[in-house]
Amino acid sequence: MWKREAPRRGAPGPAAESGSAYGPWAERWLLPFVHDSTLWPVLLVVIGHAAAFLAPALLLAVRDRRLAAQAAVLILAALTVTSVWQEVRQQRRPGALNGVILCVWLLGGVLAVLADRYGVF
Repeated sequence: MWKREAPRRGAPGPAAESGSAYGPWAERWLLPFVHDSTLWPVLLVVIGHAAAFLAPALLLAVRDRRLAAQAAVLILAALTVTSVWQEVRQQRRPGALNGVILCVWLLGGVLAVLADRYGVF
């Protein structure tokens, strides 16, 4: 009845039809925040929240050697490598997603070092 046709081999996927190497999730939820300058404050808040989650995880994994935190950081690192690899493979260069991920990891690392140095966490 509502049967969807399977794409033929060699047929372009939804991302190729829209002219972008990103999937529909990134097109809808990530790229508007990167490309529209009025949404940059929201993107900065999202990056800050992600870094605020990452910093304690890094501290617990590296300094305290907690197994659960090490697993969480390992999973986050694997997701990062996967998404960076896919973006570079599709676009042949780093793009917006890589920039956002790099900002999260850098800010998370800086926050972890500062929290350790000043005894905040």
